[in-house]
Amino acid sequence: MSVALHPFLSEPENVHILSKLVVVDVSPTRAELSPEFKSYVKAMQLIERLKLRTRKEALQILEEYEAVCDSIPCSTGQLTRGEDMTVRQFLLTNLNPLTPNEPFAKFRVPLDILTDAIPEIGSFPYVPGERQWNGPTLFIKGSQSAYINKHSLAPIESFFPKSQLETLDTGHWVHGDRPVEFKELVENFIGKQY
Repeated sequence: MSVALHPFLSEPENVHILSKLVVVDVSPTRAELSPEFKSYVKAMQLIERLKLRTRKEALQILEEYEAVCDSIPCSTGQLTRGEDMTVRQFLLTNLNPLTPNEPFAKFRVPLDILTDAIPEIGSFPYVPGERQWNGPTLFIKGSQSAYINKHSLAPIESFFPKSQLETLDTGHWVHGDRPVEFKELVENFIGKQY
């Protein structure tokens, strides 16, 4: 979240670039990333190290790492197998296409940089009251996700005083689990006059 919002909260002259903001199941708070996130990154690294040749093999590695994650308390609650499949499919969209010149599975995302940045990815660079964006802001949360919770509401209101919060019956992958409802919320928000 900090990457996307930093230019608008740190440089007031940039406010004309953005007229409305939609934030999906993240909050402007400082927190450590979940064990599931770290587990997926480890699985992606293993997929590259093993020089896998098919998406099916990569999918199997992700499933094995989910089994490990299922045995630890997950910050977003226990996932069902259907939700896990959504996450796995999303992660596999980041695989480069396999070609004769590139026959092994490799992710588009530079995993070494991602791994080094894990401590900062979950953080937000400001404290409430330090910065503010006064444009219309829609926060969309998954009802089964803990990424936006009761502790997030005060910071959201502090950083984004013209915000509204909508909740969909889903986990963290709101746009993937409920694409029709998600699209409707975003279109209604964008079309609304303020």
